[in-house]
Amino acid sequence: MRKFVVAVVLASFLLTTLAIPVLADDGNENASVVCSGIDVDGAPIVGRTVTVSGAVAIVAEAEVNLDTWHWGFATTASEGFFNIAAPDGASVANGSNAEWNLGAGVNPPGPWNFPAVSDSSQVFAWSVDVLLNQAGLWTFSHGGSADAEWMAFFLIWLTDQGIAHADCQVDLEINAIPLLRLQQSFFVIADGGHQEFLYWDGIIVEGITISWGDGYFLQIPAGTILTDASGARVNRITLLETHPVLFEPDTIHFSKPATLVLPDGGFVAEAGDPPGSIINFSEVVNGQVVPD
Repeated sequence: MRKFVVAVVLASFLLTTLAIPVLADDGNENASVVCSGIDVDGAPIVGRTVTVSGAVAIVAEAEVNLDTWHWGFATTASEGFFNIAAPDGASVANGSNAEWNLGAGVNPPGPWNFPAVSDSSQVFAWSVDVLLNQAGLWTFSHGGSADAEWMAFFLIWLTDQGIAHADCQVDLEINAIPLLRLQQSFFVIADGGHQEFLYWDGIIVEGITISWGDGYFLQIPAGTILTDASGARVNRITLLETHPVLFEPDTIHFSKPATLVLPDGGFVAEAGDPPGSIINFSEVVNGQVVPD
């Protein structure tokens, strides 16, 4: 009877010792989510169709390298989604993609080691055509989430674990404007002439592309708001063919980056265009563009 009691006490001591965490830093978990901006191609006018697109890059990885006599499990999950909501709140387009993975491993006696590995990473890219059939604020959203976890066991005891989580979401609103309410114009004056563009409530409704002089080009995307040094809306700009090109007014903030192409830098803007150099900018200061 005494030998039996001693054996039980010794076994209990050994099992308790083995239950102490011994796998610290032997597992890795990685979870990250990056939401791109949302692009809208087309004019925000009621009755028009716009193409909306975006991408969500998701990393969900887990791995555990095992010590002798241990079992391990690694699980990962990721999900990307998008949603298009009309001004009345109804969802007119949506989509999602979910990934899940489980890995198991074990380290028996000897030189063998079978780690537990799991990977549910994905790039959720989406694009959808949307008919703007209502006036008001349309909301475009996309986002995603990532989870990564690993666990290691000896018999019934959890000896170590790691958990990681990440998520993000981006929302973009555009104001769909009834065509009959377009009563304003945006003017660009260059090379002795002027061009007129749709303009409503301080917003350039359709993208502006103009050329002047010998190989000068200016592009302003749809939905851009221009303000001057005092914060007032700008509805007229003048371009002077000088070196460098000068703008009037001499201080302008662009809510979306614009593009200026010059004729003397070796860049070809589009097939058939003369060679030039390209400058992306969002500010004009002292009449000159400030490259982004």
